[in-house]
Amino acid sequence: MPPEYIGLLVILAAITWLVFKYSKKLRVSDNLRTEVMDYAEAVVVAGILALIIIQFVARIFFIPSESMLPTLRIHDFIIVNKAVYRLGEPKRGEIVIFNPPPEANAGNKEFIKRLMGLSGETIAVENGKVLINGRPLTEPYIKEKIYYNMAPKKIPEGFLFVMGDNRNNSDDSHIWGLLPRKDLIGRAELIFFPFNRIRIFKTPAYPGFERSLPGGPIPVTPSGEKAAPSNGTGQTPVAAPTM
Repeated sequence: MPPEYIGLLVILAAITWLVFKYSKKLRVSDNLRTEVMDYAEAVVVAGILALIIIQFVARIFFIPSESMLPTLRIHDFIIVNKAVYRLGEPKRGEIVIFNPPPEANAGNKEFIKRLMGLSGETIAVENGKVLINGRPLTEPYIKEKIYYNMAPKKIPEGFLFVMGDNRNNSDDSHIWGLLPRKDLIGRAELIFFPFNRIRIFKTPAYPGFERSLPGGPIPVTPSGEKAAPSNGTGQTPVAAPTM
């Protein structure tokens, strides 16, 4: 239920409670008066709690398009964690819900995509793969090979790069540009309906990459040790990752 409907329900319940408590013109039994007031009070309390949860903690999101296939399908209902980015930083591979920038011409619509590029990195698309600072990511969750190329783009501080898993049919950062970090709404946590699609989302692992710091991801060796920077670029080539 949208927050505005919950708010209206709370107001109506509060009015009902006040009328039954203080109106002397209502000719009802004391038992009925008490019962109605109890129900109205319960609706007010539950509604206020629901509004607090929707505003600060979690909400339900309905999938309206095929841009996140095969991970998300049209008519999937998901739970969105709205508190996570107030407490920490986003990570590559997370499925995020956000208010798109004006360049997306989306009106009041909210978008859902996968976070691919972080502040300080350079992202590109070449030969069907996403490259971070010139190194390809392994992405088993995408629908198909990417059929377009994208020249390298430097992601400045405070911005992110998002893409749909259905890469060739997604209105995302490769079309309208970078996403301001401040426009993130939350992170998708799970599909709860339809019941045969219930699943919890896990952030993908990207072998060879660590959580990004200023200047981009730090490469690691197959043993998990940090590789020494070379060529003044802050990164060392490693073997192609496997999953």
